[in-house]
Amino acid sequence: MAFYLRKDKLTTFDGGTTVDDAWRAQAKGAFTLRPGEESLSVFEAEDDHACDLVAAALALANQQERPVDILKISREELERFGTVERDGQGDTPIAAVNACHASLHTTQEQLTALAEHLRQQGRKVERRKWREHVLPVLLKTDPASLVGGAAPAAAVWLEALKAKRPR
Repeated sequence: MAFYLRKDKLTTFDGGTTVDDAWRAQAKGAFTLRPGEESLSVFEAEDDHACDLVAAALALANQQERPVDILKISREELERFGTVERDGQGDTPIAAVNACHASLHTTQEQLTALAEHLRQQGRKVERRKWREHVLPVLLKTDPASLVGGAAPAAAVWLEALKAKRPR
């Protein structure tokens, strides 16, 4: 199984290997713990379909019709930079994705080292394309099945999305 970071951008992990101040500034958003945070949110998925489900849940949570870029990392890699705990505490509107949530308990220094390690390896994000990967999953999602505080707004957005598509 692989873990997926959800805040990454194609431009941050584009296959390049240079780690300089410009790259660090770009990577800072995805690899910075906020004050009081002790972990990084990740999702564990066992195959491409599960990855598409994670991408769809993230698109639904943000209510955005666009590709979702996620960074695939093995458990072994993550565990070099902290402790991985599968906690099921995701905050997306899709319960099955929330169940796959894990936390990487780490420090800011370890998180920075992880980002630099992945960059130096030439890692690339996986772009889950809107029409090919994300939209088909959303079109199969029942708005009544959505969970969490954002579920009502996400359900309205999802219903509107489905209404735009021919059946």
